[in-house]
Amino acid sequence: MQAAGVVLAGGRGTRFGGRDKGLLMLNGQPMIHTVLSRYSPQVNPLAISANRNLQQYRQLGYPVLADYYSGQLEAFAGPLAGVITAMHWTDQPWLACVPCDMPCIPVDLVARLFRGLAGAPAAYVNDGHSSHYLCCLLSASLKPGLEKYLHDERRSVHGWLREVGAVAVDFSDSRAGFCNINTFEKLQCIA
Repeated sequence: MQAAGVVLAGGRGTRFGGRDKGLLMLNGQPMIHTVLSRYSPQVNPLAISANRNLQQYRQLGYPVLADYYSGQLEAFAGPLAGVITAMHWTDQPWLACVPCDMPCIPVDLVARLFRGLAGAPAAYVNDGHSSHYLCCLLSASLKPGLEKYLHDERRSVHGWLREVGAVAVDFSDSRAGFCNINTFEKLQCIA
């Protein structure tokens, strides 16, 4: 099965003093470059969700989507705003999402999420230790419900996935692939 993909890079970067996480340097290149190199073969089409530095992201060769869609959401409304924007962008029946701060995602992430669906409309990663809700696969049929969820000013990714009956897919054999780079210390450790 095929899915469209989005890399979520639209946050404020508060843990990095306001710096754009996707553009932080990792091994001599922006972190999002590493994510894209592992993720782009798994999805088609692919876009980047971002709310600033749009020109820098466009230079990576993919469509860049800002959270502000149809004038209904403010910028920086959380990752679900990036998800719904991507759902409006694509006409594919499935959307796969990853955050920009997981440079070591498995190269079979999307295929394994598809295998783990078991009839559910959504699936997300559990690495045996933690759940990673932004590494997920979503049916396009969830779009109207997500719009309502956001319209009601609800923003919890975990809460929404629970409500729609998303299933956790076991990735305990590849825990290292889901290391979030959300501090400067972690960035230094992985570099």
